[in-house]
Amino acid sequence: MAVRTQNTTGGLIPWDELNADTSHVHAKLEELMCLFDEDPNQQLAFKTIVSEVLRCKLAWHVAQSETAQDAIPVPDWWSTFVTDAIRSILINGNFIYRRCGTRAGVPVCIVADPVSVFVTWCEKTNRYIPSCKKHRWKIGLVEPPHRGSASREPCFLLNSAAIRANAATLQLKTIIENWVARDITNSSNSIYTAVSDDLRNQNGSDRQWFRNVNTTDHMPTRSSDIDTNFNTLVHRRAQTIQQLDAITNEARIRSTPHAQRHVGSLTITTPDEPAAHKEHIVSDGRVYTEARQLGSMADSKMVIDELKHSILFAFGVPPQALGRNINSERIAASNRLTEMAITTYTSFINLLRVRLGDAIKSETLSETASYIGFSVCLAQYELERLQPYLKDTICKKMIARCYEIPESFLDSKKIRAVIEAEHGINTDSPDQTPPSKKRKPSTEKAYTAEDATRNLRNKANKPAA
Repeated sequence: MAVRTQNTTGGLIPWDELNADTSHVHAKLEELMCLFDEDPNQQLAFKTIVSEVLRCKLAWHVAQSETAQDAIPVPDWWSTFVTDAIRSILINGNFIYRRCGTRAGVPVCIVADPVSVFVTWCEKTNRYIPSCKKHRWKIGLVEPPHRGSASREPCFLLNSAAIRANAATLQLKTIIENWVARDITNSSNSIYTAVSDDLRNQNGSDRQWFRNVNTTDHMPTRSSDIDTNFNTLVHRRAQTIQQLDAITNEARIRSTPHAQRHVGSLTITTPDEPAAHKEHIVSDGRVYTEARQLGSMADSKMVIDELKHSILFAFGVPPQALGRNINSERIAASNRLTEMAITTYTSFINLLRVRLGDAIKSETLSETASYIGFSVCLAQYELERLQPYLKDTICKKMIARCYEIPESFLDSKKIRAVIEAEHGINTDSPDQTPPSKKRKPSTEKAYTAEDATRNLRNKANKPAA
């Protein structure tokens, strides 16, 4: 049996040989899946990827045909297949699926749970195989596990978006939990009490910690034993504070409402319902100081934003895809940066469409060479750029898919007229000079300022007819 080697540098899962115990893999995948389902940032990235992949609707295709058959509906379970496959890809890097039946003449496929079934390496066949052998599972490889080099034994390390985002997600979760706990504590009124400074020697009274304890009708007197020794001083001070605290307790009891009810000859007094607000009673002889709320660090927002961006980047979703700008200090020069981020995001989405499209096509390919696949749907900004170069029928279809309206609502002639008006194209005029051809230089004589002056003088001297 192979020796298990832990790799803690990247938080990746160590894999043993095929026949080794894989309980540690299940435990780690279970932890990743629970965190993936609970974290709102990972769910945001997941929903963004699913919506972008399904922006190109599933449609029936015919072999050797450029366009999809939009009129023929595709069963809903294939959209569910795409969503489940993307979820599995983000958790363990791949999706494992199999055909489970046929409904209305269309195959039905399910995606395996990313924790129960995962990808392993077979040394005999030198290929990736599913860990479960009970069914004929098929593998869709997107991010295959890495081969570890920490030891000489065969080792595989899981590669997925959830693994890459694990550290940032845990850090962000800890910060949010700390904030919530702090806000809950600070939401309840809190004060600190201490012995009042007014309890001090005043006018030589036997209780020397009060002001004006003697009446004005008599001269203040001083007992002979008031400061006999230090023990007497401490004892009387503690006795005074104890008596004041007892008075406060009695006042608190008297202020608590009670309800009386008669049971036979007995009268039972029970407390009423607690008040809707809280009161703090400070004992006599004490002063209070309000407990202020704890303030946040000046850079706490920046730390949280960086962690959120790290999670999105780990899932291949740049913040620019969600309309966020992370280069506001250089907003005039961020167009190129945004373009590169969106290009990388688009490449990842295209990769997912290719892997999922191949799996769907292999399962739905019929004898008539028809299959289900992703249709071509141009984004709005792409459609505006490519409209002058598209055929009328293709342009009409792309507009209908982009704005999700029936194709019968559109008029090809009006679309072409608007395109020609916006781009300055006039195909009806035979005298229109193509923009690519250069105009010939004019043969007319160019007049100078001197020639114009001479012509005006000659015209003035010429008699009128």
